[in-house]
Amino acid sequence: MVKVLIVYAHPNPRSFNHAVLEEFAKGLKGCGHAYEIVELYSIGFDPCLSKAGFAQFSGGQMPEDVLE
Repeated sequence: MVKVLIVYAHPNPRSFNHAVLEEFAKGLKGCGHAYEIVELYSIGFDPCLSKAGFAQFSGGQMPEDVLE
């Protein structure tokens, strides 16, 4: 069995992208594969990298949720 992690980011659950996600998941299930979907917008992920956020990766203080 193959295990697949699907990382998905689209703000509209009725979008074409979401329909593609659903079909992809159905295909995985139909082939007997295990999968997990992580919907970035539903967990409050901000897809825009700020200047301050970028600076954290070059020696700045990392946020607690990233350190966990």
